[in-house]
Amino acid sequence: MLRKIKLIIIACKIEWHWKFITPGRKKANYIIENLIQNDQLPFNYPKLAELYHRINRHCTKVSVLTQKYKELAGII
Repeated sequence: MLRKIKLIIIACKIEWHWKFITPGRKKANYIIENLIQNDQLPFNYPKLAELYHRINRHCTKVSVLTQKYKELAGII
């Protein structure tokens, strides 16, 4: 029973981080498209670098939580 509750909590945490990843990726794609249309290089844009940094933090947490979930569920 306790294991099942832990699995639910980990799954909720994973979903919580995805609530930040998906809109962040959409925003990054929008910024890149606008920069390319204005003939600018998106690689030197500081807002984009900051956005990717935030997205990567959430992605890292999702990876760690997914690993914990798999171990707890006995998938691995």
